[in-house]
Amino acid sequence: VLFRSASTELFNEIMRASWEYHKDLHPVTVLLEEMEKVGITFNWITLEIVRKIRWDSATIRGSHTDLVREVAHMDFFTDGLKKIMMWRDFIKDQLEAEELRQANNKISILQSS
Repeated sequence: VLFRSASTELFNEIMRASWEYHKDLHPVTVLLEEMEKVGITFNWITLEIVRKIRWDSATIRGSHTDLVREVAHMDFFTDGLKKIMMWRDFIKDQLEAEELRQANNKISILQSS
């Protein structure tokens, strides 16, 4: 468990490094769960990392190597991929909702001046 004082940037870097060196979806989903649990906000970089992981996972599933392709179609990998896709959508929705909230606040400020 990481400390509550950890930053979004720290989590992003750990996530990115974890994926780049291990290509294991489980630690990435655990990090995303931990971020949400302790209230660390997601940012657009988080979303891009998750999108890249999703893209890389699809590439792995389409590998020309039989063994890699077989592993990528096992339950633990496909379950992890489903979680990554859920997180991608969740983070995107959260970021878009925050942008809309900020835009509405700006409009309210302008209308009240």
